[in-house]
Amino acid sequence: MIARAFTLAVALLGVIPAAAAEPRTLVFDIGNKSCATWLSTEQTRHDGVDWILGYASGRNRENTVDRAVGSNTDAEGVTAEVKKVCEGHPSLTLFDAIGTSYSNFASR
Repeated sequence: MIARAFTLAVALLGVIPAAAAEPRTLVFDIGNKSCATWLSTEQTRHDGVDWILGYASGRNRENTVDRAVGSNTDAEGVTAEVKKVCEGHPSLTLFDAIGTSYSNFASR
């Protein structure tokens, strides 16, 4: 009896869909580095600012609800928001930090 129940349970596992894993996102250049790396040198800070503003612009382009997220500030304000997130979580990737910052701006 126990063997039959085990066999049935194993068979059901094959037909019950597994929870969908979040798809991997390909991230280029400084966006794939940690916040600590971004903030570590003048050159990486410069590269990161360009990357951050490009990311925010690209997200706005694809945003079907609000294509003006961050319009209540300027480029320095967007960068400052990301820096604030990074300083609190230096091991985050720059990609994740700007994602968090973008969501913060979107909810305002």
